[in-house]
Amino acid sequence: MINNDDNTALKLLDLENIGSFVWIIGSLILIVAVIESKKSIMKTNSLILPNNIFPYILMVNGRILWTIANLIAAIAVTGEQIQREKKVLARKPIIGSLIPDNYITIGMWISFIGIFIVLIGDKKRLKENI
Repeated sequence: MINNDDNTALKLLDLENIGSFVWIIGSLILIVAVIESKKSIMKTNSLILPNNIFPYILMVNGRILWTIANLIAAIAVTGEQIQREKKVLARKPIIGSLIPDNYITIGMWISFIGIFIVLIGDKKRLKENI
């Protein structure tokens, strides 16, 4: 039978896995956005680009998925760190120290904030091109 700590760890790993799939889908959408942007540029011979907002819409949607994926990952690693800290406080053995967990958790939240800022920029770019 799986104990409560292991069950929590498995749920957090499942959450990370879901975040990875969301990230992949977002990446695929961003690839399509780049392809559509290139097509839009290739279609014109003038210096004024056509006002094709489809690539911008794709870009925003891809970034939304990346933002969600980063949030999922940040929540998951925070949960893992909390679980390890509880073990330390309960004087249960853990492998390694908590220092790497601190860096990972802080890094994931900084990554989330960064991609959220990029999403804001993409939304503003979309509004400028409507």
